[in-house]
Amino acid sequence: WLKLFLCLALDLAGDATFLLPGLGEVGDVAFAPFEALALRTLFGGTVISVLGFAEEALPFTDALPTATTGWVLQTLFSDSPLAKFLGIQPLPNETAQTKPKDAK
Repeated sequence: WLKLFLCLALDLAGDATFLLPGLGEVGDVAFAPFEALALRTLFGGTVISVLGFAEEALPFTDALPTATTGWVLQTLFSDSPLAKFLGIQPLPNETAQTKPKDAK
């Protein structure tokens, strides 16, 4: 759930620049590299990072919740063609992490 919270916060931070009339698009251009880096770190995909950068850098595209969409794809639809296209890495298998190696 922590990753979902981070994704929601990232999307809200990108949208928050519209609270400053006249400075919104300038703030978006400054925020775009941070969003791209955060998306790359969260999901491991280059395409979703470029998409997030473009979403922030291009005018009037802030309504797209790129990070939250990435979370949904990674958590619920990791085998989907869209998730694979965006380069979203599937979540690690939780049973493999919690199960001891010598357990039968």
